[in-house]
Amino acid sequence: MELNSVAVYLILARLDCQEVASLADRIFAQKAIYLLQLFGIDLRYRFCWYLHGPYSKSLDSVVRSIDAEVERFAGGFSLTPEVEPALEVIRNLVTIAPSGLDRSRWLELVASIHYLKHISVSAAARADVEPELRRAGKPNFASDQIECAWQWLVSCHVSSVG
Repeated sequence: MELNSVAVYLILARLDCQEVASLADRIFAQKAIYLLQLFGIDLRYRFCWYLHGPYSKSLDSVVRSIDAEVERFAGGFSLTPEVEPALEVIRNLVTIAPSGLDRSRWLELVASIHYLKHISVSAAARADVEPELRRAGKPNFASDQIECAWQWLVSCHVSSVG
């Protein structure tokens, strides 16, 4: 049993994502872990761009491997107190999802904007974000949703105003 599987299970459980059978749940798990790493919870996953934004193949393998055995084994572990503030940020982020976006799509948008701005550097300024999202295959996000995600990133100091 890998301890990373246990850590991911415990994190997802704290974010009310115990089931990862659906695509939406797996998108949520990917983006939640990506964003947690922005706040210093380094689980050593590396992300590349994929259909739904930042994606880690190794994280996908871990998420898909979570089963009853991992759940039982995880019962003897807990997350360190340092993880809680970052989890709280993600829980709060989920509560401010703009109208028309469920939690998976909302985290997908936030994580995608961060990735495009800071990792691929194709959307360096706010004015670049919307066209770059369209080029990256994400035409279904509305301008007000994009603005809300941008402002959240700025307010958390993970994206500078541009």
